[in-house]
Amino acid sequence: MLAPQVVPRPGEIAVGHFWNTQTQPALSAVPKDSDIAWQGWREGKLWFTTGHRGRDHLCGIAPFSLDVVDLENPHEMRPVEITTKHILYKSGSTVLQVDRISGESKRWALPVDSFIVRALASGLYATFPALGSNSPDKGGGLLKLNATDDSCDVLISSRRTPPVNLLDGRSKNTPQGMFEDRKGNVYFWWWDIPDRTVSPGLRSESQVYRWSSEGKEWEKVFSSVRGIRLKDERPGALIMTRGNPPDGLSMYGYARFEQIVLLNPETGKFELLLENPDAEQHPLKPPARWDFPPELCRILPNAVRFHEMAWYNGTLWVLAYDKKLGENNGSEYLLFAFVPGRKTAVQIPLRFTLSEEDQKWSKQRGANLDRPLLADNGLFATPQGLVITAQMSPGFWFLPYAEIPQLSQPAVAR
Repeated sequence: MLAPQVVPRPGEIAVGHFWNTQTQPALSAVPKDSDIAWQGWREGKLWFTTGHRGRDHLCGIAPFSLDVVDLENPHEMRPVEITTKHILYKSGSTVLQVDRISGESKRWALPVDSFIVRALASGLYATFPALGSNSPDKGGGLLKLNATDDSCDVLISSRRTPPVNLLDGRSKNTPQGMFEDRKGNVYFWWWDIPDRTVSPGLRSESQVYRWSSEGKEWEKVFSSVRGIRLKDERPGALIMTRGNPPDGLSMYGYARFEQIVLLNPETGKFELLLENPDAEQHPLKPPARWDFPPELCRILPNAVRFHEMAWYNGTLWVLAYDKKLGENNGSEYLLFAFVPGRKTAVQIPLRFTLSEEDQKWSKQRGANLDRPLLADNGLFATPQGLVITAQMSPGFWFLPYAEIPQLSQPAVAR
C-alpha cells in the first residue's frame, strides 16, 4: 500500500536542515550513542549535555557553521550552566565554578541540596524549591553566591522568620525561574500560594518581582492568576500567560494562551506584544503591538503547551502545532513572524523533512522525527536563523532566514 501523498500548503517551507549529532559527519566530535539534554542558546551556540562513559560532557554547536565545542568533563559532577568565562557544575549541595581558560576553580557549599543555578551578569544565583516533593508547605527561596569567598547570601526564604523583606515567610511559595535586564535588575518568578486560613478569598498567582540594582528592594512588577510560561532571552524575557482551558479540553490539563509579554531588556519595562481576543484576564492592558492572527485562534488546541516563542532583533516568532491541518495533509506546524513595521503576522506553514539516513535512524528508535513533538522552550532565534529542538531528539532543525521568502514581503504600515 502506498503511503498517502503529502500535499504542500501554499507557501509551505520544507525544513530540511536536520543536524543529527549521531549521524551528521560534520558533528563527529559529539560523543555517539549518548543521551542528549538540550540546555539552551548561549554565546552563539546551542548547548547540550551528553551522557558519555559515566560523565556528562557539555557540547555546543554553532547551527550555521556546525562548529562543535566539546568540553570534556574531568569532574564527578554534572555541568549545569555556561558563561563566557566559566562552566558551572553541581553535585549534591556543592557548586563548582571552573575558568574555561585557566582551569582555576572555586567551590560553594550551599545550605540546600535541591536547587537550580543561574548565571546572570550581576552574579551567580541558586533558586531552591519546597523541601520534599510532597511538602509544598515548606516553601523555597533564592541564594546569591558571593564572588569574593565561598559563602552565599539568603536573598529570599519562605521559611525565614521574622521576615526581612516582603517575600520572606511565605511558606507555600515555590520559585519558578529568574532573568535580568541590561540595567542590572534581577527578576524572580514564583508561584504564590496564599494562606487561605487567613485570606480564604485569595487565589494563587504567578508573580514576578524585580530586585533593583540600585535600591536592592523587591517590587512586584507582574502577575497572572492562572500561571505563565517563561522564555529567558538573556537578557530580557518573553512571558506567555495562561487562561481557562479551551472548550472540551479541561480534562487534559490544557490552558488557553492569552497574552505574550516582553520584558524589554533595554528599558526594564513590560510590553504587551500579542493578546488572544478570547482572553479573560489582562495582566497588561491593550492595545498589543501586533494583531492576533485569526489562524492562530482556530488552531486546536490553541493551548499554551503547543506554542513555542522566541525573540530576536525586534521580531517575535511563534511556532504553533496545527493539529487540524496536520490531519488533512501531514503538515502540522505554522510559524508566525511578527516583524517591525507590520501590524499583522507573516504566516509560514512548515513541514519537517529528514534524509533517508535519518528516516531510517528515526524508525529504528521509534522517534517519529518527521512529526516532532517540540521541546519545551525549544525555539531559538539566532542571528542567522531559527533553531528548533524536539523531545527525544539527538539533533535539531535549522531554518535560515534566507530560506523564508515570506519575510521579503513589503511591510504594512501600523
